[in-house]
Amino acid sequence: MPIRKERLGQLRIEQTKDIYEDFADNRILFVNQPASAIADTLMALDKENADPIKIIIDSHGGDVEGMWTIIDTIPLLQSPVWTFARNAQSAAAMIFLCGAIGYRFVFPHARIMIHQPEDFFMFFIRGMKEEEHERRAIELRIIKEGIAGMILSHLRPGVTTTKEQVLKDLKEEKWMSAQEAIDYGIADKLAEKGQLY
Repeated sequence: MPIRKERLGQLRIEQTKDIYEDFADNRILFVNQPASAIADTLMALDKENADPIKIIIDSHGGDVEGMWTIIDTIPLLQSPVWTFARNAQSAAAMIFLCGAIGYRFVFPHARIMIHQPEDFFMFFIRGMKEEEHERRAIELRIIKEGIAGMILSHLRPGVTTTKEQVLKDLKEEKWMSAQEAIDYGIADKLAEKGQLY
């Protein structure tokens, strides 16, 4: 893990500090740790004051439960959450789009991908009883509907993306460049100098 050394006052004492801890002290988080740790840090920072909290995302995704842990925490905060995507796919893309509308920034060469969790329960199929198939199918449908609803409720006002388009796009992997994500309505602006700090 990257570290940074800092000198404490005029004393010649050096303190080693985890670089991510240093960023968190400046209200910048990375999606590179367990979801509960991210959610807990969001709440701790929000308790300090209501200044913006910035989340930098560079992830191929993660589990659905972890995604909901972070997404469900964001609207409970007083602090606006700004999101920055270097790359955001699957669950990470969902976290990205839940940033404050107008403050969802994409790096110029970012790739964003949304999809539904089609294969979420496929590894359970062998030896499963019929009622278990039905129960898992219901759970998968609930997850799919939740993802579609989340995307639709976080589209930037004024875009032409429709519910039908979102539902169609979720049937397969929908890959987008930075500009395509902006046009689609799940990102707002290209990241520029001065927005992170």
